[in-house]
Amino acid sequence: MTCCASLYADSAFTLFAIDIMTSKRFFYLLAFALFLRLVFIFGVLNFHPSLYAFVDGDGYMEMGEQFHRGEYLFENKYFQRLPFYPAIVSFISLLPVDRILLVRFWNILVDAVALAMIYIYAKSAFNERCALFAGFLYALHPLVVYRLGMVNTEILQAALLAICVLGALFLLRAASPRKALLLSMAMTLFLFVNTAGRLLPVLYAAFMMIYVRGKKTLLVIACYLTPAISFILAWGVYNYVVSGEYFLFDTRGGKEFWVGNCQAIDGREEGPQREFFLQQLQRKLDRYIYEFKLTPKGLNDRLFQDGMDEIRANPRGALLLFAKKVIRFWFVPASETMLWFTIPLQGFYLLTALYGAYLLGIRSPESAIPFFTIAYFNAIYAVSYACIRYSHAVMPLVCIFSGAALSFLYERWKLSKARA
Repeated sequence: MTCCASLYADSAFTLFAIDIMTSKRFFYLLAFALFLRLVFIFGVLNFHPSLYAFVDGDGYMEMGEQFHRGEYLFENKYFQRLPFYPAIVSFISLLPVDRILLVRFWNILVDAVALAMIYIYAKSAFNERCALFAGFLYALHPLVVYRLGMVNTEILQAALLAICVLGALFLLRAASPRKALLLSMAMTLFLFVNTAGRLLPVLYAAFMMIYVRGKKTLLVIACYLTPAISFILAWGVYNYVVSGEYFLFDTRGGKEFWVGNCQAIDGREEGPQREFFLQQLQRKLDRYIYEFKLTPKGLNDRLFQDGMDEIRANPRGALLLFAKKVIRFWFVPASETMLWFTIPLQGFYLLTALYGAYLLGIRSPESAIPFFTIAYFNAIYAVSYACIRYSHAVMPLVCIFSGAALSFLYERWKLSKARA
């Protein structure tokens, strides 16, 4: 009987997916979003090529070249950035077309996947009107469109996280080992572009403990956790083989953790304390590298320790700084510019999302999964270093709740109009 139920659930999901993909409303929404993005890439950027201070600020193009030459995986002993996205950039660059243009096309396609995922989620969990509002809100978000012109991982993060959230919903509705394995694969890919999500598998396992009932609960949780954990631990073994030191993921988070918790600079890289910050950072690096002879892993660990020392030295100040970073996550770019634009824009999305969460409640899995995923990332970046860039990955989920709020307000407006 359990097998039949699983087969029925899979069939129902297949029919539901076909219904969405053949929906005229979804097609129009997707076409509208693609039109806006193509106009931005081929229209706006052609007339205003200086719109970006940088296109590849993180150096992914050079990493892609290193990957293509076989250097990135086999000559690096310590990864500053994990190789998943550099590999994608490398493969994209094989085509005989301008690399930046190809990456922008890739960004548009991946962003379309994120849009499709939130539409499917909202329609499945709530209703089609909510899905349409959520989709249009995401399609129209100026910061989402702006980031399409850059070489960055945030767009891929948003799509993979939306896939994970949708996968978790269908797994909780009809738990099966096969769905758990698929979700584990998606989660692993996500963790290899966003290491801040390393505790997310635990959060989703907790959802399964709460919402999944039956004899196979532990089996499903094991099928979900085992592949992801095994792959991550195997990556640690790879790091040990090439560097002689065992560590998971990469060696990049320590600097951000120390900067975000340094109360002397208010956890900021920009602002009036910028020169002081640069001097402090350079002094630390010179001391740890040249005096203490620390390896990149040792340096990363030491900067994490320095960040913890900052917290322990003044817990009250650290708590106040944490609250500031909760706000910066949503509203403040790292450059601390354009606040006149980002604050009202993000304020609209955030306030409508909170209203949508209030209307829906957060007890059901349909609301709990996206709500606590958003809360997790807001908190995890507030513990370390936070700016508006890091909120991009959860904006599709924010749009789900905003869509629910606008759907409710639209329905009330229709009723009041009918009564009048």
